[in-house]
Amino acid sequence: MRLLHSSDLHIGADGEGGFTRRWGRGIGDVVRQERVDTVLLAGDTYDSNRVPAEAIEQSVQWFESLDVPVVILPGNHDCYDERSVYLSPSFGRSGRIEVLCEAAGSSVSLFDGELQIWGRAHPDHGAAMRPLEGAPVERTARWQIAMAHGHLVRSQHDRRRSYQIETSEIDGGEHDYVALGHWDRYFQVDSQTPAYYSGSPSHTGHALLVELGDGVEVRRVPL
Repeated sequence: MRLLHSSDLHIGADGEGGFTRRWGRGIGDVVRQERVDTVLLAGDTYDSNRVPAEAIEQSVQWFESLDVPVVILPGNHDCYDERSVYLSPSFGRSGRIEVLCEAAGSSVSLFDGELQIWGRAHPDHGAAMRPLEGAPVERTARWQIAMAHGHLVRSQHDRRRSYQIETSEIDGGEHDYVALGHWDRYFQVDSQTPAYYSGSPSHTGHALLVELGDGVEVRRVPL
């Protein structure tokens, strides 16, 4: 099973088609060349919930053109509230896009139950939200992935930050990989469970290819 992990695309930040022109083609090329099975977008796919309808429609068409399931976790910029970009009719027409929209956490099952992906959506901009709270602790699928959009706690200073993620939470469930978003830069977490921040393509120029087999291999692929 091959997954492509990215985050913080911030579609709409630089105009309607800015992201698609700069990074969309590269992501599409990687999906096809590396035979990616699923794309994971770990939060802040959109810059805000005020993105124009034209930009939403264009991005949905791009997601569908990848020709694989695209699993999206709403982050703090594109939180799942009453004005959410994900309530657009464009998303309602798509059969390839899965949005993990529940504030308490929800899962999607793909490939006849072989792959399960869990994530907890940001319901608003509130700082107290815990991205990995309530993540499954038992295995129910061959491959289990968690997605989380927040700030990894590495020191006492980090406890003043919003959307805290503890290393103990990363290691607390039966997950093969934890796809993280919120940081613009690439970072590998020092945890027993493989967990990575992909970073924003605008800052790193890459995404992460995650290969699930006898173990888990993660490598950066240029866009």
